[in-house]
Amino acid sequence: MTFPMSRMRHVFVAAALLVVSIDVLVVSTDVPKQAVAASARMPGKGASLGGGMAVNLNSVGGTRRRPQGAKPGVPVPSAREFVEAHNKVRLGHGEPPLKWDKNLAKYSRRFASKRAADCKMIHSYGPYGENIFWGAKAEWSPSQVVGSWVSEKQFYDPTHNSCTPGEMCGHYTQVVWRDTARVGCAWIPCLNGGMYAICSYDPPGNYVNESPFVSTADQR
Repeated sequence: MTFPMSRMRHVFVAAALLVVSIDVLVVSTDVPKQAVAASARMPGKGASLGGGMAVNLNSVGGTRRRPQGAKPGVPVPSAREFVEAHNKVRLGHGEPPLKWDKNLAKYSRRFASKRAADCKMIHSYGPYGENIFWGAKAEWSPSQVVGSWVSEKQFYDPTHNSCTPGEMCGHYTQVVWRDTARVGCAWIPCLNGGMYAICSYDPPGNYVNESPFVSTADQR
């Protein structure tokens, strides 16, 4: 079947507008109540303490091994809330505060944009620590997203540095990982409903056989 050139132009314009609308949707400031969260660490580089509604590939259960020899993604107010939510928990453990990193935010935004169509709980498998989250409704604030990860604290056993069998705790341990200094996050409304959020961390945490509360240098 063929179409007149005038009609084809309309098709091309419609397609272009669709691409633009998706891009705008990705950086929308509408912050996306049922949720799923996940935290990940890249294979061969680290591990995650594996819970709840969150997924962390940087969890002990999906651990990561330390290598041998070893424009922000969210509006400024939301960026501040993401950082403050992390640092409130870190302060309670005497951990140094995290700083917002625009490059990590950009990395998070770019990956989040790839998930806009389906918002599947898939990790980027990049060079950073990573926590991801999905909520069925677009009503989750940055503090609530971070709170869902921190809720895994109940499943972390600091004595044995492990998660409760059958539970995950890697999101929590990444949030409080002592050597992590920078964070950058992004969230997007999903085209199929709900919202997706991701935070990237550098240096990454959740390394095998290392405590989140002790600096790596002091464990060697």
